[in-house]
Amino acid sequence: MNLKTVIQYFDTNVLYTKNTNHSSFHWRQLMDEQTIQIMSFNLRRDPFYTKRFGWGNRRDGVIEIIRQSDADIIGVQEMTPEMKKDLETKLDEFSIFGTGRSRKLLGEYSGILVRNETVEVLSNHTFWLSKNPDKQGSHALLAPFPRICTTIEVYLKRSKQRMRVFNTHFDHISWFARKLSAQTILKYIRDYNSKDPLPVILTGDFNAKPYSKAIKMLITSNEYVSLNNIFTAFDISDTYINTYHGFSDRLSKYPIDYIFFSNDFVVNDFQILKNKPNGEYPSDHFPILARLQIQPQGAH
Repeated sequence: MNLKTVIQYFDTNVLYTKNTNHSSFHWRQLMDEQTIQIMSFNLRRDPFYTKRFGWGNRRDGVIEIIRQSDADIIGVQEMTPEMKKDLETKLDEFSIFGTGRSRKLLGEYSGILVRNETVEVLSNHTFWLSKNPDKQGSHALLAPFPRICTTIEVYLKRSKQRMRVFNTHFDHISWFARKLSAQTILKYIRDYNSKDPLPVILTGDFNAKPYSKAIKMLITSNEYVSLNNIFTAFDISDTYINTYHGFSDRLSKYPIDYIFFSNDFVVNDFQILKNKPNGEYPSDHFPILARLQIQPQGAH
């Protein structure tokens, strides 16, 4: 698929990765039992500098986008306890997994929302992106805040297959911390897959451009880990694909939010969502949404 044919709906809803003239991003009617929809969405905690973009003004827009996406699994970043409570109340079709990043398991979550109708969670775990990943509240050298990764093992009710999902938020200042974060997540994937190999999806805000060391590390294959970058599944060399916009209409060619997936999946479609419910962006990041088809075991 060549993204040079992309239609950019910068004044409506969606940046499409297909040549299409519709503005809805509902895929449920097109799905078969092997297909799953994955979203990554940085919700943006309340900015300290303005009330205009406070959670109370954005909450309904976030909920609208999540509902309209029809996603089965959503990795969210910067979700505070207040935000988590609101989402649990308003989105009862989902369950939310993960813990806060502080020593008391509060603060920001890198949580995972799971659609109860289509996905069953078998286990979940949160680890810290540091040299002591099981130490609550630990953080990497030069990283001002603790950073975490939430992982769940799930059973897909339609395809009757298991898979693992990781969701994270890398440090925004230290390249060293981002590199350590990538190493830590890859180690966990290797350790899991060495004992019980499963299809893997990794979502998150990585605060890193595609050519950075951290992103390059994540797509380096070995015996137990082979991840693909959703953006390199297409020809995007001449396309605006930024996922951070700062509550503006800024355009660039470099994302910092990603969906990575193992070779067990084929990409059917992918979108950067640019909805403005009530005329305002619900976050300073665009959510990204992928429709992936899981291959039968042994097919790849």
